[in-house]
Amino acid sequence: MAKLKRKPRISGREEAQIAREAMPATAARAASRAAYVRPPPSVQICFRCSPELADRLSDLARQKGGTRELIVGLLQQAGIPVPAIDVERPDMRRRRRVG
Repeated sequence: MAKLKRKPRISGREEAQIAREAMPATAARAASRAAYVRPPPSVQICFRCSPELADRLSDLARQKGGTRELIVGLLQQAGIPVPAIDVERPDMRRRRRVG
């Protein structure tokens, strides 16, 4: 049976040297994937109402493209400033975990 030889361990100093040597070659390359930007924290809002009001809100929200868009539109019509993060539609796609 053949004996397996261990690879020599690389010290932190040697790793840094390898990184410095490779840096000019890899600095010009584009990133393989876009950096993930964490969205700001959000708060969920819930309230109770009559079925009639819920149906009306549902119909209006369907016309506007969603409940968030309905509320943002009503606030903007009333002249109340709305943060840009709430005006834009959020990206609801799930991201794959890498690694």
